[in-house]
Amino acid sequence: MSRFPRHTDAILSLVFSADGKLLLTGSRDRTAKVWDVESGSEAFSLRGHAGEVSSVAFFPEHKRIITRGEDGKDVTVKLWEAVSGRELLTLKLERMPLTYAGISAVVVSPDGQRIITGHNDGTLRTWEAASPDQVATWKEEGRPAAE
Repeated sequence: MSRFPRHTDAILSLVFSADGKLLLTGSRDRTAKVWDVESGSEAFSLRGHAGEVSSVAFFPEHKRIITRGEDGKDVTVKLWEAVSGRELLTLKLERMPLTYAGISAVVVSPDGQRIITGHNDGTLRTWEAASPDQVATWKEEGRPAAE
């Protein structure tokens, strides 16, 4: 059995790559890490969130990674290059008293072109994966989305 070097705080999210060769973890220590499953070694760390990294995922083509983090007064979603760990894009939502619809979940569309964020108020937002542009907001009928 391989032993993985550890995060310095709780692991909050983890996922295998589709081929099972890599493991991606997100932690309360403000990092996400990519691991080589066979050797148990850390390939690289993703650093850039100011707070915990609570959601992680590989894009379907496995060339990019997405992370969701609590960054003090903001919640951010970051896109990274999966081979080098280079940060590609940041989506930032500022917290607003009472109407704040914090990101509670994030997923990538099967074609890798869109990012869907789920929010605490029941709203779904769609974003372009190649830019910080929001393209749609879905909300429950009769319930306003926090903008």
